[in-house]
Amino acid sequence: MLQLMAKKPQHAKRCSDVQSMLSGHAAGELSAMDASRVDGHVNICAACWTSLAQFTAAGTLLDNASRAVPPSDLYSGLQARIARAERRDLTRLSQMRWAAGACCLLLVVGSSALVAHRLAVQPAHLPKIVVPQPRP
Repeated sequence: MLQLMAKKPQHAKRCSDVQSMLSGHAAGELSAMDASRVDGHVNICAACWTSLAQFTAAGTLLDNASRAVPPSDLYSGLQARIARAERRDLTRLSQMRWAAGACCLLLVVGSSALVAHRLAVQPAHLPKIVVPQPRP
């Protein structure tokens, strides 16, 4: 009984090792040694045999599938969409530049008006400064 319990985890570990190689075996991509290991395990493990059969069936379906033919105007259609997007981006960039320029102009005009107003309005609590004129 102890021997059976010891073999069960080993079998599960072996299944996990083989599971990672099943798709490669179905596609014929394994080395001879790895393919032999998979074949040996699949002969005694129904779950791995079923998985290998599914990988093989899927590979056969993909091999026999017809390739989709793209429409003849695909490239020109994509090129036209890209050109429209670029023009839209340039328009947005131009609008952003105009908006930034308008903001800068508004800032300069507003600052100038504020400075001019502060210079023109003399606070009542400060004495008025009189600058003497030079004599001729």
